[in-house]
Order: sequence, then C-alpha cells, then structure tokens
Amino acid sequence: MSKIYESDFEEAIVEKLKQEGWMHSRGDDINRGLDEALLTEDLRDYLATLPLLSPLTESEIQRIIANLRNTASTTDYLTSRAVFQLIQNGFTFERDDTSLPAIHIDYLNFDRTEGNIFKVINQLTMRERGQERRPDVLLYVNGIPLCIMELKNPSDEGATVLSAWEQIHIRYKRDIPSLMKYCALSVVSDGGASLLGTPFSQLEYYYAWKKVSNEEKASKGLKEIDTLIRGALSPQRILSLLRDFLFFPDIKEAQQKELEFVCRYPQYFATQKLYANILAHLKTKEGGDGKGGTYFGATGCGKTMTMLFLAR
Repeated sequence: MSKIYESDFEEAIVEKLKQEGWMHSRGDDINRGLDEALLTEDLRDYLATLPLLSPLTESEIQRIIANLRNTASTTDYLTSRAVFQLIQNGFTFERDDTSLPAIHIDYLNFDRTEGNIFKVINQLTMRERGQERRPDVLLYVNGIPLCIMELKNPSDEGATVLSAWEQIHIRYKRDIPSLMKYCALSVVSDGGASLLGTPFSQLEYYYAWKKVSNEEKASKGLKEIDTLIRGALSPQRILSLLRDFLFFPDIKEAQQKELEFVCRYPQYFATQKLYANILAHLKTKEGGDGKGGTYFGATGCGKTMTMLFLAR
C-alpha cells in the first residue's frame, strides 16, 4: 500500500469542500498581515451587497469591521462568546450621517445562502505572541473564520484525533487567540475518525456526523469525513448550525466550565422533523388540529438539548 501524506489528505478534504460550493485559496496566496485573522476584502464585498437605501460609506465599513475585530472580554472564553453572539445576532449601527436612521447589520445572511461568500483556506500562517501557526483548513464565511479543521495523516498510527484536538485546544488557543476567537466550530480527523465539536469541547464530546439526510444509513470509518462535510459543513448546513444549533449558555456555571454546545446529527434531524410537524398541525383559519405530536428518545440521547434547539 502506497504511503499517504497528510498533504494528500488535506487536498482531498479541500476538494470535497469545493464540490459543496466553497471557493478555495491557499493561505500563502492571500495578501494580508500575518496577525490579521479576518479576510477584510471578503467582508467588504459582503457588506457592499446589503440592501440599504443609502450605501455604506468607507468610514462606516471600517467601523463595522472594527466592531467585529475589537470585540473582546475579560477571558478568551467570554471573548469567543461575545464575538459569536455578535455574528449570530448582528447589531444596531448608527450611521455617520445622523439624519439617516440607524440600521441593523448582520455579518451573515442566514436567510439566503447565496448572499454569503464561502471560502476554504488551507495553510494560513498566523503570527502572534512571537509564534507562527498554520492551521490545516479554515472555513471562512464573509471573511470570518468560523470553523477550524485539524487533519492528521491517516497512514500514521501515532497521528490521531487526540493529537489533532491537542493542536487546536492547546497550541492554537494559546498561541493565536486572535484567530481562535472567531472559530465557533472545530473538526478533528485522522481519516478513520472525523469528529465535529467546538474549541471548548472536550474530545469525548466531539461527535461523528454520520448522515447527510435522516433517511440514509449511518456511515462508518472513512466515509464519515464525507458525511461530515456534506451533512454539516455544506454552505447551507453550516449556516443552519450557526443560527440555531450552536450556543454559549448564559448561566454562571457555564462560564466557569467554559461550555459551548453544538448539536449532534440525531438532534439536528429530530429538531427539523419536530419543527416541520408542528408547522403542519398549527391551528389556522384554514384548519389544523394543533397537535404537535410525541417525541420519544432513549435515556441520555439529549432530549433536553433537542427541545432547546427546537425552541430556538
């Protein structure tokens, strides 16, 4: 059996993402300062498409970008939470021309997938705190790095998802926090196991995404990276996850434990089916019996979290 190199695995992942609609660039080909995590040109291009009665001025665009770049808090965890809540909810923006009404700015267009710029970047060099790090793969939406992927050589028995997890959770979080504060999702893969989690998830809570649709059989082994990309990381799906299926709890205990939650695929599909059933049975003037139905789940399957995702 011929030897597989990590770069081969990386190129295969990039190719799968391109097939799902992600544009690709290598990190070395992007004109940027090595301490800049945002792709500001992409963010500018996105902001230029916003349907505003009065176009944004250059000064206003700079303020909107600076609002995202400068969002911070007292800890890295609280900073990540504040950044994600800004990305998820947007904010009210006061115009330079005070005669114009304030507007709501969204950094992501959740209503129209095609209204966003999706870009996969591999081998992007970040320099911070005297250290240089090069994450394997980053998924950018509108110039914002929202998902980090660390890949290990499938033919190297010593390169495991644990070493990929340690790369993200220890070295990257320590050395390049200006990038990691945007990354709401993270993926670790050694080819045999491909798992989705968050930069605040312990490895035991990372989870394989084994289906693209609820009706198909769960994938195994090497096929898991394919179902993960098509089922969770396609442009449409990643927007869905970021909007309704990922959150930072507000309770004090969550801050102490640095908790961030993302759904597992059974919860995602259960929530979608529950929501569709509720809508189908709503009482309206035209009819509807108002019966939402019954959801049965085994002990420990995450019913409480599913109800939270459904409420969102």
